[in-house]
Amino acid sequence: MQDSHAFCSSGEMMLKKIGSVAIFWVIVGFCLLAPRSSSAQERLCDPSFEDCYTPLLQLVQAETVGIDMSFYMIELPGLADAVISRYRAGVPVRLIVEPRGNLKFPMNQSILDQFKAAGIPMRYKLGDGIIHVKLMLLAGQNKVVFTGSNFGDGDVRPYDPYVNYVDGAWYFTDDLAVVNSFKTRYDDVWIDTATYGNYGNISGSLTRKYPNQGPASSGKADAMFTIGQDPQNYYRIYVEEGVFICQSRIGGTKRNLVTSIYNPSTHRFWRIRHEQSSGRVVFETASDNPGLAASWVIRYSEPWDAASVPLSASDIRAGGGYMATRVCGAGNRCF
Repeated sequence: MQDSHAFCSSGEMMLKKIGSVAIFWVIVGFCLLAPRSSSAQERLCDPSFEDCYTPLLQLVQAETVGIDMSFYMIELPGLADAVISRYRAGVPVRLIVEPRGNLKFPMNQSILDQFKAAGIPMRYKLGDGIIHVKLMLLAGQNKVVFTGSNFGDGDVRPYDPYVNYVDGAWYFTDDLAVVNSFKTRYDDVWIDTATYGNYGNISGSLTRKYPNQGPASSGKADAMFTIGQDPQNYYRIYVEEGVFICQSRIGGTKRNLVTSIYNPSTHRFWRIRHEQSSGRVVFETASDNPGLAASWVIRYSEPWDAASVPLSASDIRAGGGYMATRVCGAGNRCF
């Protein structure tokens, strides 16, 4: 019997009790633990009276590293031209689009055709649900813009302030916790072949663009994944100050089994596994595709101390913290 557990939390700790199992494995995909920047620039642009189009256009024109967009529809030819111009200048662009938006917004198709003709990689949603996320990621500027509205003329500026406009604010931010979470989620969708299909200009395998963002190497923030019976008896993988560590604590004696420089790509997924055939504890990581056995790399292995960390009565804990004076707004963790 095998149990796998996934966690997602913006709190400090997640806890799950393991029942009677002969063998178990747990995968932790590390998404984010980043302190909220005190210098983050955030603002809401209100199209009932403000011009939200010009700052959107300026962000695209200034981008030199990469642009990712997702939208239900687009009817802004000038913005489309700017995106295509950046792509032709060598800036990578990815688009997640919704052809079914044409039913309500006929101009959408002509702009999708422009993007496709320009050679920009595009994907779209399969099945009954539609793409209803409207966002723009600017990789070089580390900024994200998203809205509940659309990329339409009346959505980005009023025809007549407070009288004739589309109600829907635009959120602009360079807060790393927010930007990095959008980067991770965009990559998740981009490589999803079950729910999304290729609309145009996709060749080869789909890959992630952004590395995972771990705790800052310059700070005391950490991310931990632990299996154990109590604080004196456990097996653990964690990252702190830019160091990846596999650890055991048996009878209160702590041992660092493996230490290496944390790599957000190769250490993307973590797993602590009980190998039934040998009775060993196995610490493993994977860079991607954790569902494939060949993706996992063994970092350390030793006999599992079943007396101290019993298979039938241990907890699984995934969380993050700050190993210094307590701070507020330390960020989010996804497991």
